[in-house]
Parts: sequence; C-alpha cells; structure tokens
Amino acid sequence: MRMAKIAMHVFCCVAALAVMVPSAHAYGVEVGSSTLIDPAYIDYSDTFSITGEPGALPDRPDGAWPVGSVDDPVNGIVGEGLKVENCYGNPQQWWDNGRWAIATDASASSGATTYPGGSGAGSATGMTQTGNWVGEWGIEYGLRDEFVVQFDGVSTEDRVGITFGGVRNDLWHPSNLSVFVRLSGSAVWPSIALLTTGVPSGIEVDTGLISPIDNEEEWHNYAFRVDILDREIQIFIDEASVGIVDLDTVGLGVLAALPLSSHAVSVNWAHPYADPLIADRFWSDNFQIGLPKVEEPPQIPGDANNDGDVDAIDAQRLAAFWGATEEDEEYSWWEMGDFDGDEYVGPADAAIMAANWGYSASEANSAVPEPSVALMLLTTLGAWLVWRRR
Repeated sequence: MRMAKIAMHVFCCVAALAVMVPSAHAYGVEVGSSTLIDPAYIDYSDTFSITGEPGALPDRPDGAWPVGSVDDPVNGIVGEGLKVENCYGNPQQWWDNGRWAIATDASASSGATTYPGGSGAGSATGMTQTGNWVGEWGIEYGLRDEFVVQFDGVSTEDRVGITFGGVRNDLWHPSNLSVFVRLSGSAVWPSIALLTTGVPSGIEVDTGLISPIDNEEEWHNYAFRVDILDREIQIFIDEASVGIVDLDTVGLGVLAALPLSSHAVSVNWAHPYADPLIADRFWSDNFQIGLPKVEEPPQIPGDANNDGDVDAIDAQRLAAFWGATEEDEEYSWWEMGDFDGDEYVGPADAAIMAANWGYSASEANSAVPEPSVALMLLTTLGAWLVWRRR
C-alpha cells in the first residue's frame, strides 16, 4: 500500500554555492497524497511553502520573518504567515509565533545536525526549520475522536513524535499524552514510547514496538492514528504500520485511568543534549490531519452481495438476473452477477461463481470447491431459473 515518494533532485544552494541532494533515505508524503487519511476529509494541512509558490500564504519568506508579520494572534495582531495554510472550511487556526521559520532546500542551514538534502515531497518549495535542541508546535483541533496526524520530518538522534490532549505545545501538561519515535537501536530509552504527567508513572512507558528508523538525519514520514473512544494509537513510519498500542493495557495498565482528548495536537522533537544552549536543527514538512482512510475489502469473484461468502444467496442473485443485458436501477453489474465485466449475466459468470463456491473471507483456509460442489451450484442455479420461468 505504500506510495513511493522517493525522488532524486539536485538543488543549488546559492548562499553557500554548494550542491544539496536528497538524503539516502528520503520519504515524504505530499498533502493530499496520504494513503492513511481520507482525501475527502482532511481537516487541516500545511505545506509550509514560501510566498510565491502555488497555494502559499503571504508573509512566508524564504528565511527570516518580515518584522511585524508574524505576531501571534493572542497578542492582537494576526500574522498572515502563521495561519494554518488549509482549513477546509473548519475554523481558522494559527501556529504559535517563534516555533519555526520557513526554509527551502537551498536555504536550509545545518546545525549540529546536518541537513540531509531534499525530501522529494515539497521541501524544495518550503518547510519548517528550527534552531533549538528541543521543541513543539501544534494547533487547536478537537474535530474528531478518531484521526490521523501525519508529517514529514528529519530523524534526530533522540526522538520525533506527537503530543495530543488538552493543551498544544506543552508536552508536560498533565492533560496531554505524547508518543516518541526513536532510532531502532536506541539503547537508553524505549524505541517507541509514551509519556504523560497525568498519571504518577514518572517515566516513559515502553510500547514494546520497535522503530524501523535506523539512522538520524534522514527524511521519514511519521503518522499516528489516534482513536480516543477505543483508546488505541497506531504508529506508521513511511506509511507502513509499526503496530497498535492499547492504552488500557500497555505498561501493565499504567495509562488506563488517563482521560484522552483531541482538543490540541502538536509535533514534538528533541536532540540528546542536556544543555539547552547547544542549538540544533529539526526540519519538517507536509503537516496533515483528518479522518482515517478505510480500505474497501477486495471483491471476491462470485460474491454478488459482497458479504465475504460465495453461497446460495449469490446464486439466487445471479439466477434472478440471468440473461440480463442492461444494468438494473438498484444493483450494479457486479451485484447482478456479472463477474467478468462484459455487461451480460450468463454461463461465464456462473462458471466464475462455481470456481469460488464455498469461499468465505472469515475462513483463511477456504479451498477451491470440488467438482461435486460446482455441480451442486449449477443444480441450485437451474432450480432458480425454473422458478423464475414459472
């Protein structure tokens, strides 16, 4: 299911007169291209594109912010550059001032962490760049009890993750729960962990899941499906599922009493430095949040009513439309029994049904039917045809 976003581009850094190429692992997911979020139900997204690019906001320069253009709305002046780029008819939200600046592949500046080159998914036209060893940035949300939050980010030596709950940009607030994703070989802290001060644990809770990220300074896509009502979190790296965490049982149930909320959602990250005066870098792009995409199960040849079984009910449906050459007003061609797509319900469709007779999606060991079973199908079909004539 993964959609490959790997691309090799060459970017010329004018300021440094240096050539920057994508990292060895460069996986990004452009806004609207997620395999995890229903494209019809994206709630908020931001490509962090610089002003002048298609769809970009004003006051988002490549580099330093214009003086006075990024004042936080709570200070009484709406900074156009801090608006969330796409709200899809939902209430307008803003990013907090001072959480990041906009950069591009050409203007990215390395710190203790080296910029690895482009993601291949829009970093050339704009992304976030921070200059701190630890940080958070998020939005007010609260639209759904089940949602996917997804973004591209450059892996750090410590962690990259999300925080959700009652307050944005505050990992330590007791109403919040954070998910941390580290490198696969993390020796000191859990590879994938949960943290909250809302319960008296005082330590990170090990999920038991192992991160597939082996190296720092690589672009990856991070995604988290949060289900408030079922109290589950599913972690995805590069749109491949790492696993599902049951919040009522993980860590011997230490989080079972923690209330959950989708009021605010934030991205968090950190480098392993105890001294906050040691500045570092984090780059991210393509923030998007919305309803999880539900994959439709594949149709089973012969299963006219799409209930996962090929049985007498399907034979009755096929018999009812035997010989049809026009699509019914209520049923699709498939639901009429046209399994070969030739817009005619006939012997070829009956043969397809016979070949899959007895299949059940709920039984993994369903076998191809014996000839006697196929004969029974044809007998059943014949009986229905006789009944129709009468």
